[in-house]
Amino acid sequence: MTKQITRDPAQRLESKWQKILKEFGKHPRDVQTVPKINRPGRWFYVCTLNGSLYVRHAQEPEHEERACKLVRQRHLLREDFEQMFELYQRWSKGEKIWGRGHAQKDQPEPKLQVYWFGIFAEIWPSKHNFGGFKQQASLERWQKIMADFSANPRDVRTMPTNRRASKWFYAYVEKNSLYVERSHTMKDEESCQISQRRFLRPSELEDMWIYYLRRRDGENIFREATERCRNQVYWYGIFADLGW
Repeated sequence: MTKQITRDPAQRLESKWQKILKEFGKHPRDVQTVPKINRPGRWFYVCTLNGSLYVRHAQEPEHEERACKLVRQRHLLREDFEQMFELYQRWSKGEKIWGRGHAQKDQPEPKLQVYWFGIFAEIWPSKHNFGGFKQQASLERWQKIMADFSANPRDVRTMPTNRRASKWFYAYVEKNSLYVERSHTMKDEESCQISQRRFLRPSELEDMWIYYLRRRDGENIFREATERCRNQVYWYGIFADLGW
């Protein structure tokens, strides 16, 4: 009977580090960053030189438009690898590790985290992360909104629960972001009075969806929802427009 050899965590991590060095020593190439929430990644170049890992400005001409602004070569240190890989594993399981309140005091330089994650995702693609959302259904809902309003930007009406008349606003996608502004087809008195276009953040979607369902069930959640997001009426209109 063959005796199975088990390696301790340190050995497994060292094996992964060596795999990265070997991969980008043999095939240096452009790699995409991992976007925080369902947005296209940016490109950067990864290579191994003399047993060290480096990132540079993207090399391929077709990646120039969405290249990371690397004005100089950056060295990704072996001593940072283990902590970055542990963060990547947590992120892969859906944990929010970006932004304020989630960074640790002894964490490696935050600006380099996007390169680490891009490299990890290139070799070990995440199977569990939901693009920054807590649930797979939320990611699919966001993708549906983006696809629908990219293909068909249009006027959408608000959905008041009182006897007030609906107002209209224009919803559209530009550079992978969702915006609303004054109606393009209705008279001024029938349009939402939006002085300048508003950006509907993906991070608002999950809470707004819950409020939308509670509101649809007859709850008065106006004040509570307004404290979370002042764009609630536009979210409700978009949800209803899509037949949800």
